[in-house]
Amino acid sequence: MQQTTDSLVFVDGTFQYMPWNGALGEASGRLPVDRTLRIVCPTKYLSIHGYRCAHLLVPAALCQELADLHLDPHGDVAVSDRLFAHRAADLMAREGNGDLVRHIRANHVELTASGVLADQAPIETGFFLFARPRVPHRWFLALDESYFELDGHPGYIRINVLGRTGIEALMAASATHRG
Repeated sequence: MQQTTDSLVFVDGTFQYMPWNGALGEASGRLPVDRTLRIVCPTKYLSIHGYRCAHLLVPAALCQELADLHLDPHGDVAVSDRLFAHRAADLMAREGNGDLVRHIRANHVELTASGVLADQAPIETGFFLFARPRVPHRWFLALDESYFELDGHPGYIRINVLGRTGIEALMAASATHRG
């Protein structure tokens, strides 16, 4: 379809580098390179949320125009930011985030096994789960379907399976509700 319409597609491609099964091949990775702009955020990939950087992968024909568009209003980045961005990309390319992905999968397994979820959407990558807890989501500060422009998922919220605190709070609230 993209080739038929000659459309440019913008993709947040970071999570394609975080598959839980270890295999590469997320569907957006097969979009035509010459018509796709892809942002890749090493700090999201590494779950470093204080210091941010991202790379925009663009078709060669748009590279200079987009570089100028960025530099004109913002100027170049500080040397410390550039060094950090290179180190984060090096980590992404060399060591990877296998330990992080295993941690996320283990948290998901524990959350699922605890019985606190009434239902959940399939999850294959990243560190967010869209699920319906057994306790009312109004008990939590949570993002429900309305924040994602979705319909047909009443009671579903986004759950960060990276952090233990939120998972433990959800399990404690469910235990209190059952008890």
